[in-house]
Amino acid sequence: MSVHYPSKDVLEQLQCPVCMQYMLPHITICCTRHNICSSYKQKIQNCPTFREPLLDTRNKALEKLTIRVECPCPNKPHGCTFNFPIALISEHENVCQFGPFDCLINSRIKCNWTGPLTEIKGHVLHKHKDILRRKYIC
Repeated sequence: MSVHYPSKDVLEQLQCPVCMQYMLPHITICCTRHNICSSYKQKIQNCPTFREPLLDTRNKALEKLTIRVECPCPNKPHGCTFNFPIALISEHENVCQFGPFDCLINSRIKCNWTGPLTEIKGHVLHKHKDILRRKYIC
């Protein structure tokens, strides 16, 4: 089975209109033929685009595409250059060095910031300089 590298337009068709993540099987359709990912099928009753009822019908053709195409890592805007079949994207995201990281100070002061590894130092120095001063200067 060969792997295909789709255009941006094709990749957009593989995104769930609710969560904006790439869809994995079981992909369901509504009566106007819009697709929705399996995780949101359980949470909503109607199509998010036209508010029509969801069907108990799978889009087998689109499911086959999700197995055959490779997509860029969602962290591409932050520097990741890897491409993976859609089914493996989530595994890569869990270990991607360009993915979102929690603030290093989070455990002490409940900071809700998340961002790429390359921005952690700037965040800590900018938002938590008082804590750093107290801890390391006093």
